[in-house]
Amino acid sequence: MKERTLLVYILEEPFILIPLKLIKDKSAEKADILVYLSIASILHGRKWGRPFQKEIMERAKYTSTRTVLSAVTHLEEIGWATKKRRGLTQSNIVILHQKKYQKVTPKLWKEIKDEVEEDIY
Repeated sequence: MKERTLLVYILEEPFILIPLKLIKDKSAEKADILVYLSIASILHGRKWGRPFQKEIMERAKYTSTRTVLSAVTHLEEIGWATKKRRGLTQSNIVILHQKKYQKVTPKLWKEIKDEVEEDIY
């Protein structure tokens, strides 16, 4: 079976540290913070990349990719990420926010999609 990746794009300037407000957010769980930090550290200063779910899992010191996917979903639910569908045969784009409930406008979404797809294809 082919290993699945998450396509991740970080808004604004690349960074490795995570927002202090995320750490202080009472709705953020330990898994959310570890997965966010793991993704940011894997990208290591790049604005976007395609880390393997297994790579994120290992970096966060978890034993299941299900934990990674649950944390990404929870980050979206509490406003620290946005997940955008790209199509049935393409991976979704997960956008990590530097500010809670940061808006992804249609214009910004088009810029992200164009930049990512230009490098993919």
